[in-house]
Amino acid sequence: MRISDRKPLYPSIGSLYPDAMALLAEAGDESALGSALDSFPAYRKIWEVHQSEGVDSKSIDDAFYERDVQMAELAFQSQMHFACFYAYVKLKEQEVRNLVWICECINRVAAFMQPLVTRRSFSTMPIFNRGTKRQQRNNIALLDNSNEYEYLQDEVARRLVDRLEDIEREFPLALDLGCGSGHLYKNLSIDHGLGGIKKLVQCDSAEKLLLRDNLETNTLQGAVLLTRLMVIVAYAVETTRLVADEEFLPFPSRHFDLVMSSLSLHWVNDLESTFHQVLDTLKPDGAFIGAVLGGDSLQELRSAFILGDQERQGGISPHISPFMNVANAGNLLSATGFNLCTVDTDFIQVDYPNAFVLMEHLRGMGENHAINSRGAPATRDSLLAAASIYQSMFGQSDGTVPATFQVIYLIGWSPHESQQKPLRRGSAQHSLKELSHE
Repeated sequence: MRISDRKPLYPSIGSLYPDAMALLAEAGDESALGSALDSFPAYRKIWEVHQSEGVDSKSIDDAFYERDVQMAELAFQSQMHFACFYAYVKLKEQEVRNLVWICECINRVAAFMQPLVTRRSFSTMPIFNRGTKRQQRNNIALLDNSNEYEYLQDEVARRLVDRLEDIEREFPLALDLGCGSGHLYKNLSIDHGLGGIKKLVQCDSAEKLLLRDNLETNTLQGAVLLTRLMVIVAYAVETTRLVADEEFLPFPSRHFDLVMSSLSLHWVNDLESTFHQVLDTLKPDGAFIGAVLGGDSLQELRSAFILGDQERQGGISPHISPFMNVANAGNLLSATGFNLCTVDTDFIQVDYPNAFVLMEHLRGMGENHAINSRGAPATRDSLLAAASIYQSMFGQSDGTVPATFQVIYLIGWSPHESQQKPLRRGSAQHSLKELSHE
């Protein structure tokens, strides 16, 4: 609304002016009060009269109200001055509100960081370049056929949802951490009640990938999703998309009933801190279900690159990012504070025409190299040597080459008094030696 649009409201709005001056007087803001009175001589006259009589601010306020209409007409002859002064007063009030809000935020952050100060291991040298990975994932969202490279993510998401459906629990509010284009959401089974989810919050650091399948931005893919979305809406599942980094979660404590993550957390530098934040956002007896790539993934390609670099360059350079192993994943989950931890692994083998097609698909998945110390880039000779070695060592009878992906599935529960607890040490009534004699 423009200033000129307020003319019919001048008399009523004018009542705010004496209120504002009374507030400034009570606050002792003499400079602001003087500037305001200089802009309105009529108000200054009333102010000086009452000041000389020793009248308090309350009676001054009443006097202003008695001549409110007349003073408002005079005041709004200088409407631009009034607008500036009124904006100043509102700004003062907003600054107070902002200060209170900032203090509340600081208290919440302090309460959140307190248990993490002694437990978080701040990495002095991050392994992965998060900015590079975010850019890679945003780039694949711009491809016309980007959905053709998502077969691995969709398969892992389907297997992760299978594990969710085995849990006979309701999870009204769930978080999909590192959702990508929504693989878990697309694999929720209507026949199994959508995993008991009523509202799903999808977050990812790559905003273009997150919004790729938005009905408003992509008509072709939106038409494909339309039927599914209509069916899901009928089951009262509400979705919200949020751009957020997996390493810094912006959610309050004890907020979600379920946190899921599919093929995203293996690109996190400080996974222990992320697990702590996930545990903090879960309600008591809430569940975390995740899937990450394991250390045995792409062993064929890794071996081919090592041999190719040694043959053509006389040394090796990292071309494939490192992944965690099963033992470390389980230990890290339990050390974070999760209860009833479960870790299992699975292997998915995909056949490709040659090593170059494999590398093209890895780039299309957003799973290409993204470590900080990348070393020298692969030369043409090194790539040709690696592809030839790959074919000779792992080639199959039909001419294709296999690529193995190890997937580690993690399940953990936030602590709750109703959960099973181990018996006290030494409370056993029978020893294993007695069982061996029977």
